Amino acid sequence: MLLATLFSLLPFASGPFSGGDTPGASPDGAAPPAKSVKAPKKADPFAEVIRLKRQASGQSVEQKHAALTAAAKACEEVAKGALEPAVVAEAHWRAGELWRTLRHEEEARRCFSAVTGMAAADPRLAAKAWLELGHLDRRAKRWDAAIANYRKVPGVQPEQRRESAQSLTWQGKALLGKGAAADGHALLLAVGVRFPELPLEDIRNVDLVACDWIEVGRVEEARELVAECVARHTERADDGDGESGDEDAAEARAAITRALSKMKAGKQLAEKLTQR
Repeated sequence: MLLATLFSLLPFASGPFSGGDTPGASPDGAAPPAKSVKAPKKADPFAEVIRLKRQASGQSVEQKHAALTAAAKACEEVAKGALEPAVVAEAHWRAGELWRTLRHEEEARRCFSAVTGMAAADPRLAAKAWLELGHLDRRAKRWDAAIANYRKVPGVQPEQRRESAQSLTWQGKALLGKGAAADGHALLLAVGVRFPELPLEDIRNVDLVACDWIEVGRVEEARELVAECVARHTERADDGDGESGDEDAAEARAAITRALSKMKAGKQLAEKLTQR
């Protein structure tokens, strides 16, 4: 009797506690791994918006207007019902874009204004929304209001460098619009100094200023301005910002080269030379 009891306690003995023949158990007695369960795919909150925008494609003017209006309203419904702040910000942004396309300025302004207050959820969209508010005022030639909105962009935290550079460019263009050419040109030329990592913005601004100077007879100053711009950005394109073989760096260099070749001021200066 005693031997039988001892035998039952040995590791290789069968029984409910031995683990040897327990169904579902691994040979070393460990529990079988739990089966992974796939999380259900999250529904796209903008599915209806996308459907309506697609519906607008290829339609008559009236049908397109109706579909885009419905899409804008659908975006606003998403903004009302969404729980995630980032989704709410995106919904307001999409609605603002649609209302702007439909030329409903007040609705667009309301939606973009909502986005500016959600920088914590999406700082890039908040910065872009300030730009859009500035554009609404600039198109209506409300120059001071436009400049005030553009000036809000660098205040978005964390700073959005590309949008901040664009805000400076648009402030300069608004100043040109209101007749303050010297101040406008100064701001346009400041972009390349303050945002050296954005060469295309600098090239476009230099081109605009140089064209203005050529128009008013400041040809030699324009020539020097363009020459300096070409020299510094040609060197940048030749040096590159990444290792050889880096496709992004190669495309960035190609974009700089294309932008320099398309400068209108360069063509105007060449024409001036042939007229001598």
